[in-house]
Amino acid sequence: MFPSSFPAKDSSPAPPPALDPAPEETPPSSRKRKRASGSRKERPGPSSSRCELQTEGRAVPAMAEKFDHLEEHLEKFVENIRQLGIIVSDFQPSSQAGLSQKLNFIVTGLQDIDKCRQQLHDIMVPLEVFEYIDQGRNPQLYTKECLERALAKNEQVKGKIDTMKKFKSLLIQELSKVFPEDMAKYRSIRGEDHPPS
Repeated sequence: MFPSSFPAKDSSPAPPPALDPAPEETPPSSRKRKRASGSRKERPGPSSSRCELQTEGRAVPAMAEKFDHLEEHLEKFVENIRQLGIIVSDFQPSSQAGLSQKLNFIVTGLQDIDKCRQQLHDIMVPLEVFEYIDQGRNPQLYTKECLERALAKNEQVKGKIDTMKKFKSLLIQELSKVFPEDMAKYRSIRGEDHPPS
């Protein structure tokens, strides 16, 4: 049969579901570090772009790679020269070790540049480009000015050709008046029926 009494039903409200513990507050310094690291990831540098070119299956052109090596060695050499100038301008006996080190770096840098010269022996650079650099001008303007000079020369030559064509036409007309028979033979040889007007 049925039991005489049933257990009393708990009428108290159910406890609220457990909430996730509040996240620990990150110190401002660590937040800055995270933000800085995130920004560094968002901005791809030159090295990442090169990696993208290699992952796409297209190798970096050998010539561009040679120029990159030369540019890197030249930048290091110029920086060592700059630092050497600073040391020499205010030389102290305690700076002798640093001076000797910079001199060794310069000698090594010249050797590295000389090695790059063997890889770029087939590159021809116009002497005018070095004159632009000596004058403090942008060497990239050399190509632009060369094109402008070529266009001006082209117009000049075209004018001379047009003048010579007009002179030829007038000369044939005058010769036809003085030597009609000879000029008729000339035109027949040339396959011209009528003298040019």
